[in-house]
Amino acid sequence: MPAQLIAALLEIEQLLGRRRQAEARWGPRPLDLDVLVWGARIIQTPDLEVPHPRLAERRFALLPLIDLVGADFTIPGAGPAGARAAAVADQACEAIAAAW
Repeated sequence: MPAQLIAALLEIEQLLGRRRQAEARWGPRPLDLDVLVWGARIIQTPDLEVPHPRLAERRFALLPLIDLVGADFTIPGAGPAGARAAAVADQACEAIAAAW
């Protein structure tokens, strides 16, 4: 199942104009789909690592995750999402919508 999920996400990115081979690593991109968490699962394959390896360091990813699953959600290997967000509270993060 993880292989099918990452394949589907990569296909969606490509269909919407992303060309990974032409991009600079960590540079601007039209779309970036990542699997941040998958419940309590830990997945490590050549194509997919869950939880996302830098999730606990990125406020811009933690805050929406907290909106979806709550601050008490435990990120496997990293601890509660709310505690991780508090640890990176100095990072700028602007909400673009109050509700989806």
